[in-house]
Amino acid sequence: QHGQKNGEYDSEKAGRYIDQQLEGLNAEHTKGAPLHLVGGSWRALAKAYLISKGLNHKTELHGHQLTFEEFDEFLQTIENSDQQTLIEEYKIPEPRLQHLPAAIATLRKLTEELENKQLIFSGLGAREGYVLKEILGKAAQPQGTPATSPENDTSSKPLAEAA
Repeated sequence: QHGQKNGEYDSEKAGRYIDQQLEGLNAEHTKGAPLHLVGGSWRALAKAYLISKGLNHKTELHGHQLTFEEFDEFLQTIENSDQQTLIEEYKIPEPRLQHLPAAIATLRKLTEELENKQLIFSGLGAREGYVLKEILGKAAQPQGTPATSPENDTSSKPLAEAA
């Protein structure tokens, strides 16, 4: 699919796909405007960010604002963290981990294209799963292979390598 190569996440291929989707986007009126992050993967990253800052994610997530630069520094930490840390320390649900590389890549491309300097987290939901499916394709896991089997154990690898 769009973000996969040999069944694994391919950031270059996903980046090209995102670029294609952004081509022809008439967003001049939104250039530089705050970007509202709506969707489960971005919400999971926002929650993790707030946890890392010692803030109450249950009361402070919706409407929380920060610069893209500040959030991107945190995203680099996420990319270099192993899955166990992401689950235990940052409280990111395990099923969400496979979507984080595409969510991060999409955010970076959007902020680059739209020149967003400010981000606003949304605690409300939207189903971005369809978009991520288009970027990632179907899960790299072969049919009938449990996610916890030894051949699929990526818990000690940084997210960027495990995806």
